[in-house]
Amino acid sequence: MHFQTIYSTVRATRGIKTPRETTPSTGGFVAFTKKMFGNLPWYEYVWYAVFVVAGILCLSLFKFTPILLSSVISLYIYMVACNLQARGIKLGLYFSIFSSGIYVGVCVLTGVWGEVLSNCLVYIPLSLIALVKWGKLSSDETQT
Repeated sequence: MHFQTIYSTVRATRGIKTPRETTPSTGGFVAFTKKMFGNLPWYEYVWYAVFVVAGILCLSLFKFTPILLSSVISLYIYMVACNLQARGIKLGLYFSIFSSGIYVGVCVLTGVWGEVLSNCLVYIPLSLIALVKWGKLSSDETQT
């Protein structure tokens, strides 16, 4: 039986042929940032701007506390993590785990135990499993 490989592109990953193309070059932080965020469509810039403004409003309109600051930082990190994961960049999983850790800390301090459980029992383990699977798949690709 003959199988034919079908190739298609998704707007978010257009131009990325392999995961290795997303690794940062030796050009430093600016080159790395341009590679990660330089080819975003206009609506993603709007999405980032809305969340940045919302975070700044939260910090300025409500009584400033370390918990509020941690929540906003967690929001920003997770926002970037979701975008990177959607574009097939493994770094997004690390950002997601880090953001979930911050969020778990905030939830423990505020007593929101359901969120602590859901993050510790679902989101963080799934991200860790994804990291392991991603590592196995990328090592399998190099061997074939």
